[in-house]
Amino acid sequence: MTVSPTDHRYLQVARTLRKEIVDGVYPVGSQLPTEHELCQRFSVSRYTVREALRRLREDNLVVSRPRAGTMVVPGLRRIRMPRT
Repeated sequence: MTVSPTDHRYLQVARTLRKEIVDGVYPVGSQLPTEHELCQRFSVSRYTVREALRRLREDNLVVSRPRAGTMVVPGLRRIRMPRT
């Protein structure tokens, strides 16, 4: 993950996850790792992970359900890399 001193950590996490979705690391319909797993992977707080996931939801890349987790939106075709 490229770190820019002006980027907020949640934007860095969101950008990395967005790229992985686009690259097929997390295919359509698949579940993202849990918040806890993402916290460990990126060495960030739960708040930071939640903000990153909120950003992905706003971009209609994922949906989150209580007790079910966060999934890549079914029917997703082609994604541009918005919001840098």
